[in-house]
Amino acid sequence: MVQSPKGLAGLRMALLAWLILAVAACGSKTLPRPIDEQAKPEIATITAQVKNAQVLLNWTLAAPLPGDQKAGTHAFAVNRAVIDPKTDCPECPPAAAERVAELEAAAAAYGTQPELKTFSWTDKTSKTGATYRYQVVLLDSKQRPLGRSEPVQATLLSPPAAPRKLKTTVEAKGILLQWQPPKQPKQSKAKAAQPVALRFVVERSSGPTGWAVVSTEPIQGNSFLDSAVADGGNYAYRVISLLDQQGVYVWGESAESRVVVAAKQMKPPPPQTVWVIPDQGKLQIHWTLSEGATTGYHVYRKQDGEISRLTLTPIAAPPFVDDNAAANTVYSYAVSAVAPQEPHEEGLLSKWVEFRNLAFQ
Repeated sequence: MVQSPKGLAGLRMALLAWLILAVAACGSKTLPRPIDEQAKPEIATITAQVKNAQVLLNWTLAAPLPGDQKAGTHAFAVNRAVIDPKTDCPECPPAAAERVAELEAAAAAYGTQPELKTFSWTDKTSKTGATYRYQVVLLDSKQRPLGRSEPVQATLLSPPAAPRKLKTTVEAKGILLQWQPPKQPKQSKAKAAQPVALRFVVERSSGPTGWAVVSTEPIQGNSFLDSAVADGGNYAYRVISLLDQQGVYVWGESAESRVVVAAKQMKPPPPQTVWVIPDQGKLQIHWTLSEGATTGYHVYRKQDGEISRLTLTPIAAPPFVDDNAAANTVYSYAVSAVAPQEPHEEGLLSKWVEFRNLAFQ
C-alpha cells in the first residue's frame, strides 16, 4: 500500500519528535532530583591558630558527610603556599601552592562526633618567621574535588611573654583575676602581614579534669571575673598571652595562680519558677526549691504597684496559701530564699507571676 504525501509527512514528524525526546533523555538513568535535596557537605568555615610554633587548622562542613567514613569515601587535601608579605598584594599573581597533606575524613575528625562535621590538622613542618596561606579541599573516593575552603593566612610570630603580677581576689560575685601585660614582648623574627594586637585567655582547673577555657572570647583588658564558681570550691587559674592577627591567634606563655577558695555565698538564689493554683476562693502559691541550702522562703504580693510581704517568718517549703485574696482581682506573686547561716540574709526575688482571681456565680 502506497502512503500518501500527507501520511509520509506525518510519519516523518512523529519520527523526528521521537528522536528529539531520545536525545534529550540520553544519559538520564534516574528520576529527577527533588528541589529540597539534602545539603552538600561543603566546607563552611576554616580557622587557623599558632601553638608551639605549629599551625593548627580547624574547619567545619555545612552538612555531615554521607556514607560509612570508615571505608574512606571522603578525604581532605591541604594546600599550602609560602607568602612573602612584601610582595603579597591584590594585584600580584597568586603564590604557588603545594599539597602538604592528604587525610581521610574519619582520621581528621575532631573529637567524638555522631556525624562528621568538624575537623582539624596540625602543620608540623611550618617554620617560625614564615607566613603561610592554607586551603582545604574536600575530595571524593576518586580524588575529585567536592568543595574548597576559603584561604586562611597565618604568620608564625614569636609567642608573647607571660602576663605579669597575676592576682586573684575572692568576691561575693565570684573570683576576680587581675594582671599586667608583658613588660617587653619578645621580638619577632618576622613582621606580620596584618595588624597585631595583644589579647589574653583565662583557663581554670578545679581538679584532675585539667585546664578548661572560661573566657568565652579573648580578653582585651587586664581583668576577668569568674562568676561561675561553686560555694567554697577550690580553683587554680592561668592567664595566657595571645597575639591577634585579625582572628588568627599566636598562643604565648602563661602566668599561673595559686589555688583559690571561692566564698560561700551568703544570699541563696531565688526559685526558678513560681505558679498559682486557685483553691475555693483562696490562692495557693507554689515554687521550685532554690539551689543550695536555705532556711526557708518569703512570699511577696503586688497589687496596683504596691508590694507587701505575706510571710512573717520564712516557711520551710511550698505551698503558701493566700486566704486574703479578693475575688475578681489581679495579683502578682514572687518568692525569695533565706540563707541558713547567720545573719540569715534574704536573697533576690524571683520573677513575678501574675494571676487573676476570678469568682464564678
